[in-house]
Amino acid sequence: MATSYKGRTIPDWIVQQYEKTKKRGWLPAFQREAQRIGETTAGLLGISSRETNIENIRGDFRNGHYNGFGAMQVDIGTDPEYARTWSPVNWERGIIRGADILKSKMDELGRLEGRTVTVKGHEFYGREMGLDDFRRIATSMYNNGRWPYYAYSKGRDIDSFTTGKNYGKDVYFRAIHFAALLEMDGIEPDALRLEAERQGDYCYSGYQQWAGVKLTPDEKINLAEAEPPRLPPMQEKNSDLEAEGPKPVQPVEVAIPAVRPVNAPQENSFWDKLERVKNLIVAAGTGAAGIGLAAFDKIFNMPVWALAAIFGGLALVAIAYMALRAWRNEQRERRAHELTVIQAQTAARTDQNTVRIVQSGQTYNT
Repeated sequence: MATSYKGRTIPDWIVQQYEKTKKRGWLPAFQREAQRIGETTAGLLGISSRETNIENIRGDFRNGHYNGFGAMQVDIGTDPEYARTWSPVNWERGIIRGADILKSKMDELGRLEGRTVTVKGHEFYGREMGLDDFRRIATSMYNNGRWPYYAYSKGRDIDSFTTGKNYGKDVYFRAIHFAALLEMDGIEPDALRLEAERQGDYCYSGYQQWAGVKLTPDEKINLAEAEPPRLPPMQEKNSDLEAEGPKPVQPVEVAIPAVRPVNAPQENSFWDKLERVKNLIVAAGTGAAGIGLAAFDKIFNMPVWALAAIFGGLALVAIAYMALRAWRNEQRERRAHELTVIQAQTAARTDQNTVRIVQSGQTYNT
């Protein structure tokens, strides 16, 4: 029987994953770790769902060995010690490490804005982000590092380089439905609205209506009806969990609408040029000062007013440059503060709710 909430049907395979996770008693760990790093429970479940269908397994078999481990698929290159000691029994440790890695991506991304950044030999200038941009990019960075920020900074789709070119979109699709289930169960009463607000402009208009949040001005068409393709992970399933897990779902080929229009910045923008020529400005100013002093006495016999004009102009250039840099630093600090406030508010909301975990027919308060 199909599961519906507030007039919208939730995909069966998401319901199966949610019920399985609840039955096994894993939900408290997802809630705790999400609160610790300032994420939503639904968001963390969405990543685990995309990575493993919320299974504590080994996966990503390449070059004769497994490369991902645990419910959050911790990469062997990121944490070789966890990969070496991974156990099919100790599922909670994988959720903790996955949350740690997601938080590290958020921290890294916060340091990159407004700076010259390099990824695999490709240099780019970190474009300014809104809070919804920040979360969306960090989510995709869980899949492939700095490439989503590179794509965003170049005016491309954030998922241009992610697995299936839809990693973040797919995680958000799963997360909004997990949020609905958490809210429907009474486990997190405000989960759907909170998740939609955190997704911001990247939340499809149909889901914004579903959650009761304000629509973005240009959302006139319901983009929520198309279900993003679910890519079944290629992992080795644990024999003790196989019987409980849902039947494999074949990927569905559908057209995924653009999440929102992105205004592509000019790659040779003013900020890029200023960043590239700052050393040249300093060198030219120093050289001009030396030449001016020599020219005054020995070569051009320049009048005092001309020399003053030259050095006055150089001083104005230097002052303007320093003012621009100071402004950019202030903007970065302001956005870092806003992110901290948002994370604190998320943690406080979760704290204020009575969080109930239904397991094996009983109710537990945490």
